Amino acid sequence: MAAERSALTHHLVFAVLCLSLIALGGRLFAFQQTHHDAMARRAAIQQRMTVKIPARRGNIYGRSYRRYELLAASHQSPGCFADPMIIGAEDLREVSDALAAALGLEADTIHQRLATRRSRRFVWVKRDLTDAEVQRLRDLDLTGVGIQRQWRRRYPNGSLAAHVVGFAGVDGAGLEGVEKAAEQYLAGVDGANEMLTDAARRPIWNKPEAYTAPVDGDHLYLTIDVVIQRRLEDALAEAVTKFAAESALGVVVDPSSGEILAMANVPTYDLNAFGRSESDHRRNRAVADMYEPGSIFKPFIASVALADGVVNWGEEIFCYNGAYRCRRGRTLHDAHPYGKLSVEAVVYKSSNIGMARIGERLGNRRLYEAVKAFGFGRRT
Repeated sequence: MAAERSALTHHLVFAVLCLSLIALGGRLFAFQQTHHDAMARRAAIQQRMTVKIPARRGNIYGRSYRRYELLAASHQSPGCFADPMIIGAEDLREVSDALAAALGLEADTIHQRLATRRSRRFVWVKRDLTDAEVQRLRDLDLTGVGIQRQWRRRYPNGSLAAHVVGFAGVDGAGLEGVEKAAEQYLAGVDGANEMLTDAARRPIWNKPEAYTAPVDGDHLYLTIDVVIQRRLEDALAEAVTKFAAESALGVVVDPSSGEILAMANVPTYDLNAFGRSESDHRRNRAVADMYEPGSIFKPFIASVALADGVVNWGEEIFCYNGAYRCRRGRTLHDAHPYGKLSVEAVVYKSSNIGMARIGERLGNRRLYEAVKAFGFGRRT
């Protein structure tokens, strides 16, 4: 009797197991039919990882005697990143504490950064790691945390030609100066590498057919002569100190070719620490600020007056002994009181009154046409 009950129990257990397997098989079949595409996409996302291969930004050079001197270059620097989707919610605090101890950061800051980006696969924790920090991260071997190298911009000459060269941000894009103006030439085209990974997002092997090589940016060679540039910057700094000036600027141009050999502004700033400089110190006043030509503009007006015949060589202009009330009521003055001056003397003695009287003969419309014909107000 006991043997029959035991056999019946075994049969019932076997029947239950068979029914469970049939139900499970049916469930798997239904799941395969209704959720196949969605689960296949999810598996592909989890098992494949595409890593961007940043292109190297082109260098910037200045001239120095018969060679070129490096003004801006790129080097690879390691950084720590995390994959919040791999790090479990229950492990987030522990991982944040470990990273904070290894990298010298605040654990709460790391935790908040990762917690608010749970749906992202890549979050920077810290850039520009030291060798010691890299070793500590490797010793920790945290799941979902890795080290990736990126190109970082460096300026070997510090503040030299800072307003011309400009700088690039942490993402490598130019933000000011030539770095920004020549972005399309300096910036390269990033590549990509696709890899199969395990559940912890650790690479298993590469997929050679999915590899795209990066294309580095072009190098840029400036007409700036670093020797002249240094001399100009030193002279401007000396002038600011001597005269207690607020600022100073200077440009050195090769008159035979129009090449800019030097362009400087004081105060200046260190390109390697541009984030700690004042925005006003970063402004290139030589090209950004309006410049009133003043007395050097007088020869242009005199030449037009002579060409149009409204004045003649040797003709004398009465300069009212240093004070002249214009037609619109404004009183002009000369640095020295003059009586009669020839047209030539009006120019080389820089008489405001004599030039104003010549301008009145030309009239506003002709003055405007003449200035425009010389190219003022337009790009050179």
